[in-house]
Amino acid sequence: MPVTEERKLQTLQLLQAEIACARKLVLALDQEYAALTRRDTAAISSMTQHKREIIAELESMGRTRDALMAPPGSMLAAPVAGAGGEPYHDDPRLSGLWNELKSVALQCKEKNLINGRIVEVGFQQSRQALDILHGVNSETGLYDKSGRASASARTSTQVQA
Repeated sequence: MPVTEERKLQTLQLLQAEIACARKLVLALDQEYAALTRRDTAAISSMTQHKREIIAELESMGRTRDALMAPPGSMLAAPVAGAGGEPYHDDPRLSGLWNELKSVALQCKEKNLINGRIVEVGFQQSRQALDILHGVNSETGLYDKSGRASASARTSTQVQA
């Protein structure tokens, strides 16, 4: 049994809302990037919570959309894909919006990967600084001109306050 026009219209509206929400996530990721580069911990914490809220909203809309486009009476939780593996293949309006949503989602993924790398580098730098302060041999040492570990890299000095 095919999906009704009413359900397609509801899905169209939902896809538009998802795209708008995904664009909010792009902006939040841009703001998070700015906070990370400034090392503004309060803003980073706030942006993390804001991202979680947007992602929860996107997930909810996605589940609703999938349920709308599942064939009536079906136990499927997602729309049936066409021959090319794309859902909404039979409606150019829905297909266009679906492709736009995928494009914005890809932007989010790329920005999130960049932000994640910044967090990872910051963590590594903090870990190295703590290792030095605690006198723990760090993965990075000091080397002389010949490339051998220098005496200062092998010693275990501790800073006392």
